[in-house]
Amino acid sequence: FGSAPPDRVSMFASSSKPSSRRLARQRGVILVLSTLMIGLLLIPAAGLAVDAGLMYLVKTRLSAAADAASLAGARAFSRGSNGPEQNVNAQNTAVSYFHVNFPAGYFWSVNPQVTAVAATEGDFMRSVTTNASVQLPLLFMRIFRPTASTVRAYAKATRRDVNVMIVMDRSGSLANSNSCAPLRAAA
Repeated sequence: FGSAPPDRVSMFASSSKPSSRRLARQRGVILVLSTLMIGLLLIPAAGLAVDAGLMYLVKTRLSAAADAASLAGARAFSRGSNGPEQNVNAQNTAVSYFHVNFPAGYFWSVNPQVTAVAATEGDFMRSVTTNASVQLPLLFMRIFRPTASTVRAYAKATRRDVNVMIVMDRSGSLANSNSCAPLRAAA
């Protein structure tokens, strides 16, 4: 009949080669999928990492400032002649220590708020509680509508009031060495 049957090897080889038209279509699909993946997955993930990292840094500094404020307030209980005056001194000291340890505008943070409360918790137990918060503007995640995030910190320092008593030895050995007068003056 004039034509020879096609060779099996050549048939297989010709069907396994993709056409140039098919390759162009595959390249277009890969380009579209890559663009969507970058736009919908990678950029928001990087933005979330940057914003969460900034929130972590601000939270760390805010916590350290609140801790310092509570500790300084608890030390300030010794200033003042009565309980209410000592509480006011402790609260004012705590607020000032917070502002010294948390600089204004730290990583673009705004509106720092701090409250310090001095309280008596029991017999000879007093505490200073510090609550602090700051608004941190979001850089990348604002595309999802929230423009800022509130970062908060809490710290509490408790102090036990003690009475200190000094006992001096005024026995014969100290009196004979003339050490009693300097000891009384030092005490």
